[in-house]
Amino acid sequence: MKNVKKALLGTAIAGTLVVGAGFGTYSWFTSEQSVQGSVQNAVIDISAAENINGNGTANLLNLTGKFAPSRSVYSDPIAFKNGSNERAHLSVKYTSSLSEHRPGANLSKYRSAAVYRIASNNLNIPKLNQAQDKAIITAFLKTGDVNSQEVQDALAKTAYETLVVLDNTTSQTAATATINTALEADKNVLVFDTSAPSNEKTVLSEVLTVDKSFVLQYGVKLLEDAGNEYQGAEFTAKFDVKLDQTDNPNKGF
Repeated sequence: MKNVKKALLGTAIAGTLVVGAGFGTYSWFTSEQSVQGSVQNAVIDISAAENINGNGTANLLNLTGKFAPSRSVYSDPIAFKNGSNERAHLSVKYTSSLSEHRPGANLSKYRSAAVYRIASNNLNIPKLNQAQDKAIITAFLKTGDVNSQEVQDALAKTAYETLVVLDNTTSQTAATATINTALEADKNVLVFDTSAPSNEKTVLSEVLTVDKSFVLQYGVKLLEDAGNEYQGAEFTAKFDVKLDQTDNPNKGF
């Protein structure tokens, strides 16, 4: 009996010694370095502000009045704020359509014009400049001739550093090059678009901008020789304004 007890005690002591052997002190030579970097995603953003004069929201041209031959209607200036933090391509598409009309009516009896300002993100365009831009549109809607004295007088009275005139024959490549050269020189650009209404037309494409916003003012006229087939017709104008990153292979419309 005594021998059994001694054996058990000896086992317990041995176990204790094994556990105690784990409490030794060790040190190792080590060296460590880490390298970290981060990159922020670019922001490409165009947002529609309210009409500059507060009349409605920018997704509405806010054309008011009723059309009849010889009458014109106008939009308030509409601002599209550029919130991008890198250079982007600006494109603008103009679409017009006619609905609720009688047989024989089409877009050929409408004349339209738009003034686009590509300027700094300060969108507070003075009332005087707004009125001058409208006067350019008014003169063209009246005469239909960008070289008329009335249009030239109106252009002479407004403020701009670079003027680009667009019509149905303008080379989009040449116009874009002129605009981009001016923007690279930090100049404000006034684009006077006299393109005839069509179902769809890209009026600006691949214009480079980083801290510039886009302001639009528009007018349209029903010509004097429009007949009764235009009674009750509804004319709709739409502008799509788009920003793309410059290396997007599918940029534009």
